[in-house]
Amino acid sequence: MTAPTESIELPPQSRITSCASGSELTISIPRASRANFPVGWTVATAFLAITFTAQGILTHSVEWSASGLAIFILFMALLLVGFAKSLSRPSPVALKITPGSLTVTTGSGKNQIAKTWPKSSISGLRCELSRLNLYVNDVPRPICLLKGHEELDLAWIADQVRQKWSGLE
Repeated sequence: MTAPTESIELPPQSRITSCASGSELTISIPRASRANFPVGWTVATAFLAITFTAQGILTHSVEWSASGLAIFILFMALLLVGFAKSLSRPSPVALKITPGSLTVTTGSGKNQIAKTWPKSSISGLRCELSRLNLYVNDVPRPICLLKGHEELDLAWIADQVRQKWSGLE
């Protein structure tokens, strides 16, 4: 007989929500917070690019125009970095735990992708290195369900699944 485990509390600052409906539990994990976009540097480089280029045109100075072009290239690089960061944010995830299966839905709107595993095929669910890994029978490597979230949030999710399915490690 195993000793009862202590329930893990969800941190108060967490944005994760859960909804229990009968024997079904749905956990919603929103997208990661907005990526850090260098707004100040972007505005400053845009202003300098315009100013230097205008000075070069008005004074017919190649040096001012070249400097304006170089700063404009820096401005475009900052925009590209900010845009790339926003694309790399993970999409929202919903975990639906029923007595017989675990369903993971990613994306939103028409771009949703859902994957379901029956309870009998799942051997474990563990938090490892800021990832929530699902261990499936006959699959040599763990399947990463979530990454890039707080450790306490991931531990709470794993705890909720273990409580719903007693006996899961």
